[in-house]
Amino acid sequence: MRRLLALPLLLAAACGEDAEVVVYTAPKEPSWRMLAAVVPAGDATWFFKLAAPSARALERKKEVEAFFDALKVEGGEVRWTLPPGWTEEKGGRATGSRRCGRATWS
Repeated sequence: MRRLLALPLLLAAACGEDAEVVVYTAPKEPSWRMLAAVVPAGDATWFFKLAAPSARALERKKEVEAFFDALKVEGGEVRWTLPPGWTEEKGGRATGSRRCGRATWS
């Protein structure tokens, strides 16, 4: 019975003045780039990611790829050495998609 009453209400709400259709072009700049590494280690999988505007990511591409290449798995843990100028912020164990740490550079 509720469904029968709801149908006329929905139809009445849809009636009225036509809404104006607005068309626009969304800006595409800056485009973004992602550099990432997935590292299985013991019972866990580590994800390392840099997401930045393309120009900024490309400036650091060689440096970030060298960091990824130098990642080592020892005793089920991932070990790394930060490149010169990078700093590390410690985080806790991540679950889901929370951030567990961040590296920044000047």
